[in-house]
Amino acid sequence: MKFSITILLLIFSLLTFSQEKTTFELDDEKRLSIELKGKIKNIIIEKENIKNGNSENYIYDFNENGAIQKIVKNGLGVDVINRTLRDEGIHYVFKNGKLISKLNKMVIGLDGETYKYDENWNLVLEKHYMNNILVKEILQKFDNENRITNKIDYLYGGFSDYNEKTQEGKENYIYEKEEYEYDSSNNLTLVTTHNFRRNFIEERIFKFDLNGNIIEEGHCMKSNGKTECTYKPLFGFEYDNQNRQVRKFQLAQFSPHNTDQIFKYDNNGNKIESIGYYIYPNKEPIIGYNFKYEYNEFGNKTKDVEVIGKYRRLRFDKYKTEVTEYDKFQNIKLEEYLTESGTTLKVVVNNYEYDKLGNWIKKETKEGKTHEDLKATEITTREIEYYE
Repeated sequence: MKFSITILLLIFSLLTFSQEKTTFELDDEKRLSIELKGKIKNIIIEKENIKNGNSENYIYDFNENGAIQKIVKNGLGVDVINRTLRDEGIHYVFKNGKLISKLNKMVIGLDGETYKYDENWNLVLEKHYMNNILVKEILQKFDNENRITNKIDYLYGGFSDYNEKTQEGKENYIYEKEEYEYDSSNNLTLVTTHNFRRNFIEERIFKFDLNGNIIEEGHCMKSNGKTECTYKPLFGFEYDNQNRQVRKFQLAQFSPHNTDQIFKYDNNGNKIESIGYYIYPNKEPIIGYNFKYEYNEFGNKTKDVEVIGKYRRLRFDKYKTEVTEYDKFQNIKLEEYLTESGTTLKVVVNNYEYDKLGNWIKKETKEGKTHEDLKATEITTREIEYYE
């Protein structure tokens, strides 16, 4: 009977984790990331924050090839210039999987960012607007191998007299320039930054081993018109025979101490331990922190323990261990934070409802200091339309 149950679980796992998926991830906004089973046409997400009494919604549109076309986010945002909260309707528009614009449509004129690309879809121009005022501009150049070679940041601010149409005096608004150099193996070996506001030039130098792993990082600073400087190594890195980073150490003198970091992995490549040795001048190294991690068979972290150290806090309370449990679809159903003595400080429970493809369509989140005093804090629903 036990053997039969194991076979059924294996079949379920293969069916669940090998079917077609629709995924999206935006590097600068991880909260927009989404992964769904099946061929998704669109999805409407309604999120109600019971605790704070506000709500927001998201609408995603995908084409038949699974590429994102558009995202609309409606909810509260921040007016940076006037330093107030405001209602926002942010429209993210994509082409060939690249973000073309991110604009708040509740403001007359431009409010947000626009992006332009070259024929190889390298990002060459980025403009930032606030209340129809151009406040920042980034220009980038690429070589024939699609490697970035130059970058210029223009910073106009919200109250300058800069005219975007005439571009008169544009050079006066240059904040920073960067140049990039590569070795014959396409490793980025040098980044030269010229900061015009603070009047310095920094050269960041990177050294690599034969496998393309960075083994040393250093820099060289020039200021007040100086043309030469002395290279100073900052960090060193070591790897195992599988090119996994096993050590990061400091080559310069940092305050109040240097930290020598050691990383250990299991046979699946999961990081299972991090150790930080604190190195003070003329003293023996001491262990400043030690974290250990455990994972389930799907590679999801189930336990995160601070063995040594006193750094983890929930507001004013220290905790040592974070325990995470998952349901059969590998969505988080429990997060629990425990003190050194095993006392529970905080519990977060997620209850899900699923459709026939195994995508959750409702999530109710409850929080409490213990399992006995859980209260609903958020309810999220997802209306999913699939391509036939």
